[in-house]
Amino acid sequence: MKCKNNPYIAHISGYNSVNLMDIKDVRKALGIDNEWIAKRLGFKNKKTYQNSSAKKRFDNLIVELYKKFKENEQVSKQNRRQDKNQ
Repeated sequence: MKCKNNPYIAHISGYNSVNLMDIKDVRKALGIDNEWIAKRLGFKNKKTYQNSSAKKRFDNLIVELYKKFKENEQVSKQNRRQDKNQ
């Protein structure tokens, strides 16, 4: 059973929604599609990106970057709260 499909399992396992994201979730969260990604990465068009042997690596990179940014955002929020309480 995947944690992503079962919020109870995800909660007790210590996962949160950011840890469980895949490229579809990131694209949805950012409002981007394969065409947008292909253009930014210098592919000729969406189809060349989708058929690229590097697509999986690029998708994984995008997901990991998004996770890192969200993680840093959460840390920054916690630090601001601590600064306000002092």
